[in-house]
Amino acid sequence: MKLVICEKASLARAVADCIGSDVKNVNKMTFKNGDFLICFLAGHILEHLSPEEYDEKYAKWREEDLPIYFPDWKKKVSPSKKDIFNNVKELLKRDDITHVINAGDMDSEGQLLVDEVLTYLNNTLPVLRLNTADTTPTSLYKSLTHLEDNNKYKGLSESAEARSLADMIFGFSFSRFFTLKSGAKLNVGRVKTPTLDLVVKRDREIENFVPKKYISIYFKANRDEKDVRVKVELLKDDDFLDENGYLSNEDNADKIIADNNLQNREGVIESKQEDELPPLPFNLATLQKRMEALYGFAPSKTMEVTQSLRDKYNAITYNRSECEFLPASYYDGRDKHIATILENLGGLPEFKEEKGYKSKCFNDEKIQLHFGIIPQNIKVDVSAFTEDEKKCYVEIAKRFLMQFMGNNTTLKKTLTVLLKDERKAKAHSKEYVKKGWLLLKEESDDDKKEEEAEGNVNIPFDDGKGVYYLDNPEKIKKETKPPKRYTQATLIQDMCRISRFVKDERIKELLLRKDKDKSGDKGSIGTTATRDGIINTMIKQNYLLTKGKQIISSPLARNFIDILPESVKSIDTTALWYKIQERIENNEAGIEELTEAVIENFNSIVRNSSIEYKIENKENIRSEAKKDDPFFETEKSFCYKIDEDNIRSVFKNNLYFESIGWKPTKANLKTLLKTGVCKGVKLVSKKTGKEYTANVKAEFEKREGSKFLNPKFSLEFENKK
Repeated sequence: MKLVICEKASLARAVADCIGSDVKNVNKMTFKNGDFLICFLAGHILEHLSPEEYDEKYAKWREEDLPIYFPDWKKKVSPSKKDIFNNVKELLKRDDITHVINAGDMDSEGQLLVDEVLTYLNNTLPVLRLNTADTTPTSLYKSLTHLEDNNKYKGLSESAEARSLADMIFGFSFSRFFTLKSGAKLNVGRVKTPTLDLVVKRDREIENFVPKKYISIYFKANRDEKDVRVKVELLKDDDFLDENGYLSNEDNADKIIADNNLQNREGVIESKQEDELPPLPFNLATLQKRMEALYGFAPSKTMEVTQSLRDKYNAITYNRSECEFLPASYYDGRDKHIATILENLGGLPEFKEEKGYKSKCFNDEKIQLHFGIIPQNIKVDVSAFTEDEKKCYVEIAKRFLMQFMGNNTTLKKTLTVLLKDERKAKAHSKEYVKKGWLLLKEESDDDKKEEEAEGNVNIPFDDGKGVYYLDNPEKIKKETKPPKRYTQATLIQDMCRISRFVKDERIKELLLRKDKDKSGDKGSIGTTATRDGIINTMIKQNYLLTKGKQIISSPLARNFIDILPESVKSIDTTALWYKIQERIENNEAGIEELTEAVIENFNSIVRNSSIEYKIENKENIRSEAKKDDPFFETEKSFCYKIDEDNIRSVFKNNLYFESIGWKPTKANLKTLLKTGVCKGVKLVSKKTGKEYTANVKAEFEKREGSKFLNPKFSLEFENKK
């Protein structure tokens, strides 16, 4: 009997199903099919001990104890995942198990999270590796018949462990060092700090932005009793442009008008057809951006809703994917898949399939670990979804269906009028000759603004040369615009492509090489699964403030970024670590090479630290940072501000909580007010005295004439003792 240990429950089910139809449940966390037992983890079920758990002396923060590092950094079972751990532990004890199969994702983290459990349990059985890059039934079954020696992937596992240890050395040591030096509680992180630096730089660029005034000139170009508005477009080296490349001198603008107004000028019209390919299926980052633009979802909400679609209904594929491509087999099985989706949605009149059309998204070579987020080819009851679940499912379904609707074909026409002194005036038009996937696209406000900015006009002339009479000149004064504030979704997009902010070509090349096999990330920091959590942590720690969709750096964040040396807040750290991790993956270096590099980096900064890192007025900074905190309390209630007109509230002395035997902490109530549910609450029955676990849920209803929303509570039971 072979024991397959999968990274997650959905993969365990897929492995069990691919073997055949005779799937049996051994217990709620284990399947049996033929000669295989299949169980699952839930990501990492082990975690490293905190410094104070390792040695209680670290409970007190002292500079002489830095850097923090333990040569054999021990691990423990995550308290919330003990049941999963114990299941694997008991299965490994069975006498009939002859081999273990690692079925983690085909990346370094996926390799480690299974390997570390086997190491922790002192496993002595032979370990094989299942290729899980393609989780379609045919591919999984084929992989089960072509298992490899798990030792082949030892370098991947050690690379992930090295990165984890390096992150802890970096985070614990620098957080304590700068906290002790500054007198303010600061949190330094390899990914978090460069991300925060992006926001601070963007905010300062906006606030220090000095608009540049410039002039745009337009004429009416007349021919054959028809006319069109043309805009003067000057070349970059035109003498009339200022040092910033703008036409800012009004005398120069007047000269252009005087030279060309009421004149006949030669012009030419050129047309060309262009195809617009459908946007690729969603990965998590592009889905988060879409749901924020269309419905105002925060990235964490999109993550939560998609997780619900998977866990409750198995309605969509893996929701944390960074890939935007699909296996070719999904094209081959399109007829049934399309029919299932349309049935789930109750029809979709806008969907028009173009027979024989094959989107470029169907590309096996672009898929390494996961593939794009699409609906599963199963019947689901969409009417049972919440409104948010339905919105998300529909967007995912539409994006998938676009892959079968054909390109949009546009006719782009340009009129170029030749002005005096080799200057030109132009008009541009764009019309759709054929609409394919566009029939399914719902425009967001951002889409509409982008279209308006294109300056599309109607050109009522045929292609070819002609003479145009210019009149009705317009001289419109404009100002340059500052960059936009970040939203959570646009910050995640920049985290996926942070290399574009790097000037050092060597560092940029390393970042891009790190993501060479990924279709969504291009020189990134963080991972698909962690980026929104990192942003939310910075919001909770008052480094980032929220204003509608926008996120803005707090005074605390700016002071923090200002005191940090460039080597601590720079993205270069990730690139240089990757160079060592790559050597570890290739078995050319050991874990200690990376940990020693991080320790040396820390010691170098400490040695060269001749100044005191002081944050001024830290109390004022913290109080100012908390002004926009939506969670607050009154004399009688805890409250959470949703927007200007709606505030959720819960009484401090709540009789319902007393009746179910719950004494919630302030953190519990903040979670309940923010999300509407507090999960895994330990309760005591007043009647029997027995303990039980439940999710406390709250639906908030508005009273007429009041901003305050009143809760209606309910319990969702998990288990009873």
